Amino acid sequence: MVPKQPVPDSYHLSREVGSGPVGSLDTAHVYVFENDVIWNYPNGNFEFVHTYKYLKFSPRGIALFSADSRDSISSINVVGIAVQYCFYKIAGDNLTLEFYDVLDRKFHLWYGKVYPDKIQFYKDKLRVFNGGRSKLDGKYYKKNIRYNWPIKWPE
Repeated sequence: MVPKQPVPDSYHLSREVGSGPVGSLDTAHVYVFENDVIWNYPNGNFEFVHTYKYLKFSPRGIALFSADSRDSISSINVVGIAVQYCFYKIAGDNLTLEFYDVLDRKFHLWYGKVYPDKIQFYKDKLRVFNGGRSKLDGKYYKKNIRYNWPIKWPE
């Protein structure tokens, strides 16, 4: 069973929804991250898997952040992939994404830079006092996939 997502008020960036322009961030298209991973199974078996994740931004500060998918993301299946809602803010070409990690039950802040064809995330920080920090090297590339459904926080 998947834990319930926190309510919007528990996100710090929820207070800034719709507070400014989105700059160079493209809110009509989907940004995709591809990765090769090894999945280990309890029986000792493992397999190499090529995975995909996507990010989709609304103009009002809410974003969709997907789980890993084995299937290539296309305009046909983008709606059926498991997602969580999160918040973001942008100042110029600097992006801050706040999401809740259901596995470690903590909020994370990802910091990135927006380019015309991609978002380069370079830092991860736990959202706690003196929270741990780590470097990231995650590139989400803008794909020619349109997501035409409105993004709003679920009731």
